Parts: sequence; structure tokens; C-alpha cells
Amino acid sequence: MRATLPRSQVETWAGACLALGNEVADADGFVSVRSLLHRFDASIVLRPLLVEAMLCASTDAANNPGANAARWLLLVDSEKYTFPHEALDGESSAVPLPARFRNTVAHELTHSLAYRAKEFGVKLTLPTTSDKKKSSAVVDEIEQHTEKLSPLLLVSQRAIAQRFPSTLEWLTPDVLATARRAWGVSRFVLIQRLNLMRGLEDRLAERRCFNNVAIGVGSWARDGSAVLNGWPLFAKFANNEAPAFIHALVRAKSMAASTLTGDPSFVLNGGDVHALTMDVAAGTERSPEWSRLRIEFAVERTQHKAGGMFFFVARALI
Repeated sequence: MRATLPRSQVETWAGACLALGNEVADADGFVSVRSLLHRFDASIVLRPLLVEAMLCASTDAANNPGANAARWLLLVDSEKYTFPHEALDGESSAVPLPARFRNTVAHELTHSLAYRAKEFGVKLTLPTTSDKKKSSAVVDEIEQHTEKLSPLLLVSQRAIAQRFPSTLEWLTPDVLATARRAWGVSRFVLIQRLNLMRGLEDRLAERRCFNNVAIGVGSWARDGSAVLNGWPLFAKFANNEAPAFIHALVRAKSMAASTLTGDPSFVLNGGDVHALTMDVAAGTERSPEWSRLRIEFAVERTQHKAGGMFFFVARALI
């Protein structure tokens, strides 16, 4: 059973996250945890928790309205995250905090928008019900939207515009890897942020490098083979005519890289070549193999260890 928030409210929520990320970004577009906390009037407390993190009202601020205390406390599990406080104060694109920690902070702050309407203008209509299934559906939907929108707080428009300028003709796995390290985000967050450009930042999404391309994440299995994941995935091709294997990947959720090509020289098959040019079937979701498309399929240079992740990029050679 699924509850559905009005689309207009989700769009308002997304717009607020986008504006906040842009507001706190530095000259290079980097968003530090420190600047986010300041904007949300929150401070971090590391302590043992049964959950990864949680946001709560500060009793110090409530009991001493005139005191210089943050109104909110972001409690973070100290058993999962341990770093000196100076790392928080000195965070920059050169030395970002761990990507998972940054995402955790952004997630909790994005969550808080749902009940801070007077501050940020986001008011969600949450259905009230005694039905446990409906209540659970509401909670699940809020969590899904929170996770989907939190990248907007971490990657500003300026960061995307500067890292992927209008003069950039195409994306490569190495360009994406450099961007995610500078932004202090995971591969999953970066791809989700690119997906969020649509509708919110149409001008950026129309840049050449974001068209006729699919970007995804793969991983190395214990036996040394490689697997391509169907999520997260950024895919944008003219007339929605993507390579057929992209449509298949979305449906199957994952596929062995060897099904794409058996070329022994390719890195995903044990070779040392990180980019291959190939002719593949292509088409729309309904007719995935009605035409042919010449593409370059490239893979990020990473260590081949079990569980290790890598970017893959499938680019149409048009």
C-alpha cells in the first residue's frame, strides 16, 4: 500500500534543497558540512547510537533563547564515524569528509525540511491515519524522497557548471571520478544528482556532455568477474533510443559484464583495455533493438578487489 505526496509539494521540497545547496556553496561550488550545519542552525554531536544518525531539538537553545547555541543537534553514531573536530572545521574540496558521513548529514537535514515549514517554505501534507500499513507507506515514501533529494544539498549548480563546462564534449569515467572526489560524494550520489538536473536545471542538462550517454556503476565479484548495476543509472539519448543493454540492465537490475562483450582484452574480462568501441542494438524501451548504434564503453580505473565499485560510461559516437 503506497501513499503519494502531491507532486507540487515534492517539487517545492526539491527546489528548496537546490536553493540551499547553492546558497552555502563556496566559490568553487563545494558544499562543506560546516556550512550546511550553520545554514540549518544545527551542530553535530558524536555519540554511541543504535542508528546511524538522528536530528533533534537542542534543549540548550530552548532553555536559553538568548544564548549562542544551535537550535538543532545532529546526533551521529561515534562507533561508525570517528574523526577529529578539526577535520570538520577544515573541510574543503581538497580534504572532504568521508562521503558516507556527508551523505548521512545531508539526509538528516533534508529530512528536517518536512517539519520546518516556517524556515524553508516546505510544507508536506501528510495523511493522518490509524491504519498501520498506510502509516508505514507514508514513512517509506518520505524516506525515499529524502534519499533522492539529499544530493541537492551536497552538489551545487556551480559545482556542476564548473566541473562539466559547456565546452566539455563528452564524459569519461576518470572525469566523473575526479568530480566525485572533489565533491566528497559517492558514485551513487553523483549519478542521482545528475538525474536531478532534469526539470530543475534543464539548461545544465542540455549541455552536450550530458546527452547521448549512459552512466552507471559496476562492481567486482569475489571470483574476479565484473557486474553492471541497473541502479543508479543516468541515461539520456536522442529520441530515448538507448543501447538495448541499458534497457535490459534496468529491467534485470544487474548483469554480468561479460554479456556485453567477450573481448578478452577488455578490463572487465581480465584484460587491460579500459575503453572499447562497439556496435550494439539500440532503440526505445518498447522497441529496444530496432536499430544499431556505435558506442564507446569505458570503465573507471580502480583496483579489482571484491566489492570494489567503478563508473562505467556508454557514449554514442555521433
